[in-house]
Amino acid sequence: MVHVLDSVSDELGFKIEGGLDSPIIPGDPGIFVQHVVPKGPAYAKLYPGDRILAVNDVNVSHVTRREAKEIISNTTGPVIAIYVKRATRRQ
Repeated sequence: MVHVLDSVSDELGFKIEGGLDSPIIPGDPGIFVQHVVPKGPAYAKLYPGDRILAVNDVNVSHVTRREAKEIISNTTGPVIAIYVKRATRRQ
C-alpha cells in the first residue's frame, strides 16, 4: 500500500521504532510506526503498528532504526511516498 504525504515542514509527523539494532518483535528487523502526531502530515495516513517497507523506493526493511530515520529525514520534495503494510491490529 502506498501513502503520499505532503510535507510543508521538515517534520513528517510520525515516530518510528524497530530496526536491525532494536527489533520490537524478536527476530524481525522491521521498521514500524510508533506514534503519529495529531494534525501532522502523516495524520490519518499512517497508524501505529504499520510496517514501513520503503520511502520513495528506498527499502527500509533491513536497516537500523538510525538508518531508517536518516532515509526518512533526507527525503526531499513536496510529496513523499511511504510504502507500508498495514498493522493487523491497531494500537
